[in-house]
Amino acid sequence: MQELKKDFANKILIFLLYCFSVSAPFFVSSNLIPLLFLVWIFLIIFKKIHFEFDYVAISILLFIGIMIISLFVNSPHLKMYRSAREVLTLILPILLFFVVRSTRIESSQLKKMAALFLVSFFCVLGYLLIINIYSPYTLAHRLTFRGYHPNIYAGWIAMVFSMLVVFIGYQKSKFKLLLVSLAILVSLICLFFTFSRSAWLAIIFVIIWLFWTGFKNKNKKQIIVLLAICMIFLTTFCLYIPFEDRFKSITSKDLPSNYSRIVIYKTSLSAIKEFPLFGLGPKGFRPFFVKLHPNYFEGIPHAHNNILQIAAEFGLLGLLAFCLMIWAFIKKAASLCKKLPIPQNKILSDILICWFIIWLTQGMTGYTFAYFSPVCAFILVLASLESISSSTLNI
Repeated sequence: MQELKKDFANKILIFLLYCFSVSAPFFVSSNLIPLLFLVWIFLIIFKKIHFEFDYVAISILLFIGIMIISLFVNSPHLKMYRSAREVLTLILPILLFFVVRSTRIESSQLKKMAALFLVSFFCVLGYLLIINIYSPYTLAHRLTFRGYHPNIYAGWIAMVFSMLVVFIGYQKSKFKLLLVSLAILVSLICLFFTFSRSAWLAIIFVIIWLFWTGFKNKNKKQIIVLLAICMIFLTTFCLYIPFEDRFKSITSKDLPSNYSRIVIYKTSLSAIKEFPLFGLGPKGFRPFFVKLHPNYFEGIPHAHNNILQIAAEFGLLGLLAFCLMIWAFIKKAASLCKKLPIPQNKILSDILICWFIIWLTQGMTGYTFAYFSPVCAFILVLASLESISSSTLNI
């Protein structure tokens, strides 16, 4: 009877994760995170699921602890409601690692979740493409969904794009090969129209990495697909002037967004020097920026860089805890991939490395950690792999 109750509890979590997979591309999955976490806490209290305490858990709890300390240390200067909400925004996606890891997921269930996510994702992309084709007004604007910043959605597209490029090298069925090829093309077109320079750069670094692994593993399909992608990239940027101008603007000092980032980075360094231990506190960057630059426009919510943002708002102690957490995730990813047989270990290690490259690249010019970006997907995949009861994944 006790085992039946545990199975029922596990089925509840798996059902919520299925809902999460479907809703993630529509940017409504964040509403499910608190529900997932509350159900998980309830099941932990009543001992229906197991909580594993290891080096990853310690690194996560350390980072969360420093964020909470920073919140209380800086509480006299902060708007507590907004600051506490910012801490929750950061904490909940990280805590998904615990929720998913506690769930007994079968490899077949993980594949279904991935399929649901991809179907939902391409429904959104199809909708966005139709809007841009039939509406000249929106064609002049950056491709995004539900008002989210194009760089955030571009991170999602880059993540799916890199996953598909890795998959195509291991497809034997002609039908699947055609289907994945079309999906890659649609992803690439949508990625262009986000006009996200950070995502374009991330994809270039991903392509370089996959070229190297393709030659190393003698994966001809992957190399041919990557060459075709390079040709599409070059042709598109040469023929369509707005793309070319946007890409060239990366190094332009005259562009307002580039100049403003220099000002923002200098302000971040000033904040770190002034408040080195626990930082400005969550949501403390904007008022500090306005204080130093009263005549500058106020729309600067963060430091536009993951490292500088964490250091500015949570101090050098927060940055150290953050780096330890990322190191723990990388170490866990490496150990999990080693346990898998060939070619599953190659597929998963390539995907996780690609996602990490995307997050690092986008995180140099934007604050991506606070949003449901590739780093959160990275965490979810790690937790899912660790929770799988079967030792073999049939991808």
